[in-house]
Amino acid sequence: MEVFYSQNFNFTSLKRKMPSIMADRINKDITNVKRSIEKGIRDSVSPVTGVPFEPISELTRKVRALRRQNRKSKNKPLLATGKMSKLKRVNARSKKLKGTLTMGQAYGAYHLQPQVIQTNFTVKGRKRVVKLSGGRKASARDNRQFFPVKGAKVPMREWFGIPKNYDSSIGFRRMLNKMKVALKQGKKVRRMKVINLEL
Repeated sequence: MEVFYSQNFNFTSLKRKMPSIMADRINKDITNVKRSIEKGIRDSVSPVTGVPFEPISELTRKVRALRRQNRKSKNKPLLATGKMSKLKRVNARSKKLKGTLTMGQAYGAYHLQPQVIQTNFTVKGRKRVVKLSGGRKASARDNRQFFPVKGAKVPMREWFGIPKNYDSSIGFRRMLNKMKVALKQGKKVRRMKVINLEL
């Protein structure tokens, strides 16, 4: 009796492609987390807890009005300058399986904990152009306003972190599927005699 062996997969191909498969898994996760954080800022809902952010205070409204930062952000927190949502990402590579996602601005960390304002401050408004008689224009003086806010409390807004809806099993299943495809590539072993028995 003859016994034959055949194989429709190849571990050599999987070994060669495994680093890029793992890098792809890391980068897909970074993308998903980044999108969740950006959406959380746009919608004023913490991506980490799923709880809406505390609305901005009346004082913050006045400061934004002076700085003319209330056109895009309106009444939403963390949107005045647009810098908070500009996250910095470094993709993983097959030769360096490490990817990162960091805050675009270091001061974003202050929003992750309740804060107490340490000093009073003055806000300098933008110069306004005033039309004079005869079609001439002149710049008006800066609009300055003093805010006695020392000791005021600023609520926590947990905007950065692992999203509540993050599901690691989705990325893991995608990685397994890519591994299965890689196994099927390369040279296959077909109909190789294993043993020859005489009965």
